[in-house]
Amino acid sequence: MRVLVATGAFQDLTSAQTGAAMARAWAEFGAQCAVVPIAETGQGFGRAWADLVQAGPTDWSDVEVFAADGGMALRFVDENPAEADEPSSSERLGVSVAALLARAEHDGLPLPELWLEVPAWTWGDGGAGFWHATRQCHARLRGLRLHLVTTSAQAGLQLTGLRGITAATMHTTGAHPGELLAADQRLVDWCTSMGDPALGTTQGAGAVGGLGAAVLALGGDIVTGPREIARHARLADSVQQADLVVTGYDELDFGSKGGDLVPVVTELAESAGRPVVALARHNWISARELRTMGVEQGYALQSEGQGEAEVLAADGITAACRTIAGTWHW
Repeated sequence: MRVLVATGAFQDLTSAQTGAAMARAWAEFGAQCAVVPIAETGQGFGRAWADLVQAGPTDWSDVEVFAADGGMALRFVDENPAEADEPSSSERLGVSVAALLARAEHDGLPLPELWLEVPAWTWGDGGAGFWHATRQCHARLRGLRLHLVTTSAQAGLQLTGLRGITAATMHTTGAHPGELLAADQRLVDWCTSMGDPALGTTQGAGAVGGLGAAVLALGGDIVTGPREIARHARLADSVQQADLVVTGYDELDFGSKGGDLVPVVTELAESAGRPVVALARHNWISARELRTMGVEQGYALQSEGQGEAEVLAADGITAACRTIAGTWHW
């Protein structure tokens, strides 16, 4: 029997460690197991990508960067926003990227792809700060495959117009319509200055406070972590070779329904006609609802009485999976 494990991270473990712990339970029954680390932005995407391609961390900058011959993944969190009376800017991210490119060139490291993971931000500048800080590197950025890793919700945002970020944010603050229109026009003008007046209404341009617009203008794309790792790992091919697909999400509930991760796995499994078992520390979704999501069966690895503070270690995951593996084994 061949089992493919493609799971997110549980608590303090990485997605690779979580998957390996699950796979050990099936391996005890003699199954051939393959583990693909997979993660969302802000939930270990960079680490999962690094484990997938065997990339190592660098000490090149003050942000988290993993590097390998296949590219680099940079994780940036806007932890030091501007003062309250100053507009927030994506400039610091641009400075970090410019420094990263300079270091890679200095060390002769090939950089065919670059993934930018920004799980938290305070800016709404349409990527202007990033654009100006990387101006000397635009040719280099256009020459590689640039990806902004975000959530599916962010990937669908526009920058300008009625569905733009200005309309969404300023309405909630009770701003005057005139202010809203003026702010939106500034973003329209900004897109024009980047070379594409229609860029603002392009899907994904509003992602990450408008950083998506700058990334798109540089020839990049807006992706989600699970889909990007699935592409990079050729997960569809692995699913075709498996008899059973096991996925995992730290908490399965009606709000997230496995986030961006579980739907990617179930979509590939459904196309290949392979059954999917979903594992979680806690599962609040009924079997009927899980089946509508493409999951044959869902299991909680911790009982309801176990609190969030109780850590489920790797050995505990393996132990909790043994009964499940015994049921899903042939």
